[in-house]
Amino acid sequence: AGTAIADVGVTSLAILAFLGDSRLGDKPEWDRSVKSGLEWLIKIQNSKNGLFGDEVGNPTVYLHAMATMAIAEGIHAGVLQKEIGLEPLKRATDILIKTQIKGSGWSYILFGSVLLEGQDLNDAPPEDFHPYGLPDTSVTAWSVLALLSAKDVGIEVPNEVFESARRFLIGLTDLATGYTGY
Repeated sequence: AGTAIADVGVTSLAILAFLGDSRLGDKPEWDRSVKSGLEWLIKIQNSKNGLFGDEVGNPTVYLHAMATMAIAEGIHAGVLQKEIGLEPLKRATDILIKTQIKGSGWSYILFGSVLLEGQDLNDAPPEDFHPYGLPDTSVTAWSVLALLSAKDVGIEVPNEVFESARRFLIGLTDLATGYTGY
């Protein structure tokens, strides 16, 4: 059994798995499960800052990016109506865009406890602030995938967000072997 901390991520991964199956739509029970999961994610989204669930330390950005991607893919698949999903998706993508480490990728947490204290997302951390030192490749990958999915359903994402992540990942990649550092 897991812990409640992971509910957002596990729910999101389950939704993404169902959405990735070509038989969705042919299985009404799957449609109901996916729709119910998407509605739950929207219900637990923090109305003040747009975060899915609570800030829980290390897994926060993973969980948030997974949920953001699930909402976007739910809209794309037609399981979640745009009228219901676009506003929560916009708020969720705003968090990812604003918490990207300038010119780089994403770290595990959302700049410390800024969101826990209820501060506005416009209260960005200092430019050189890195909660755990450097950004992380896997958190960056989830964030980029979530933002690409959001962009696919009409949410504006500045190209610089993707360019910064690309530069970060290239900087960790051995061009001769293709191996990428963590």
